[in-house]
Amino acid sequence: MIDIQVATQRILSCRRGVLFCLPLLLSTSTLWAVETSRAKGSANSLSSNSAIFEDVKTSKVKPYDLKIVMKLGMAQSSSLSDERTAGSLRAESSFGYHIIDELTLKLDVHLLLLSQRAQQDVVSDAFDEGFRLKQGLLEYRPWKPLALSAGVINQQRNFHFIPFLVDDRGFPGAAQSFTFVTGDFSTMFYAQEGVPTSRSLNSNRVEKEATPTYFSQGVKVDWRPSNTFRLATFGLHYSYQNLPSVVAADGYGLGNTLTPDSSPTSSRFAYGFDGIAFGLGEEWNFLPHYSVGLEIQTLRNLRAPQAYNSAIFLVGDVCFCFSTIEVRPAFISFFNESDTAPAVYNDGRFSHNNREGSGGQLKLTLPKSKFSILGRYINADVINESANGQTRSDFFEIFLETSYENLL
Repeated sequence: MIDIQVATQRILSCRRGVLFCLPLLLSTSTLWAVETSRAKGSANSLSSNSAIFEDVKTSKVKPYDLKIVMKLGMAQSSSLSDERTAGSLRAESSFGYHIIDELTLKLDVHLLLLSQRAQQDVVSDAFDEGFRLKQGLLEYRPWKPLALSAGVINQQRNFHFIPFLVDDRGFPGAAQSFTFVTGDFSTMFYAQEGVPTSRSLNSNRVEKEATPTYFSQGVKVDWRPSNTFRLATFGLHYSYQNLPSVVAADGYGLGNTLTPDSSPTSSRFAYGFDGIAFGLGEEWNFLPHYSVGLEIQTLRNLRAPQAYNSAIFLVGDVCFCFSTIEVRPAFISFFNESDTAPAVYNDGRFSHNNREGSGGQLKLTLPKSKFSILGRYINADVINESANGQTRSDFFEIFLETSYENLL
């Protein structure tokens, strides 16, 4: 493991040169995942793209809520020996139904259709075709600050976007959260217990293998001293147990380390996964119609040795936000060692584990038309050469997006 200070210097210097301010901010809804609305031409309306700043909604809403987002575009993933190109049509639906005031049904179902061409099997979750149940749960609030959930729980939308821990997928399980507000501070404590699965909700367990489990506990604090400035931080503990041999075998090709006696039919991770993550972010509307955001995350697996167990993720963006148009460039830089987390579950657009690199995004939005154009690019180098054949990889995507809200 590299020293945090040294790692940070490497991130900021970005070994390959500049931090690209071209296409990137991952399409699922944060600075890189869940997108919240920015200040639409007003310095007094501050909200961030970052998962750290995602507000906890506890107020009553109408009984039904349906939103559909359509995306049409193309993506390309390549390495020195492999390449895949795909044209895609995505339909992303989010449905909420308040059965009673205290009980809510939440469903997020995505459909991805592809026309693609590949030389070999390029590992990238951008090329998974078909229906995906991103979330399907019942949320019970016996008391407004307390939320109890059970079902398929989306790992990014309910907690944090931590790309090197887990991507935008759902794990079957349960979750609990408690939120309270005092003055300018909002604090949320949360925990979850689940079964890590593929996107088809398959645990990949074979024969007499134990059921895999995933546990996490965390706290998030949001400080908003004014309408134009916001600061937030989070801390998280995570633990994976009883991961199947199939997950280990697939993880080896994505950067994880296996035991010396592992084979294609009997694979085991060399180290367990029990670690901590921290994040700090700020959002500042320094002038009317202009804002800047910055976030840094660190991840450390306490069961892996130095040189194998740490990750750093740095992302920032600027928004030129007016009532008729929003222009939002963003950049990212990252360093993720081989055994911070199981590579099968984390975000493939960063080429999983044993990677360092940079990227960027540019997004143009017409708020009144609910139309946007987004492009993103990420390049990822290999940190340590290994026998699994990892090489430098590039990911590029561009698409058109339109949304339909309040359909019910």
